[in-house]
Amino acid sequence: MTPVAPPIAASLAPGATVLEVRAVSKRFGAREVLKTLSLDIIAGEFLTLLGESGSGKTTLLRLIAGFEQPTAG
Repeated sequence: MTPVAPPIAASLAPGATVLEVRAVSKRFGAREVLKTLSLDIIAGEFLTLLGESGSGKTTLLRLIAGFEQPTAG
């Protein structure tokens, strides 16, 4: 049986920042999809993105994953 590594969050100190997004903006032509968004995700925190269609949820995830480049931030 192959040993399984513990989740990354389990190895971080309580309250440690796992992901930090600072003042990110994304524009597609004249349409600004994300307007200076900042976000901190703390170890052990559960997060969900809610919003209307076209509000920038997928764009934010694509920016975090590196599939898109921010216009600013």
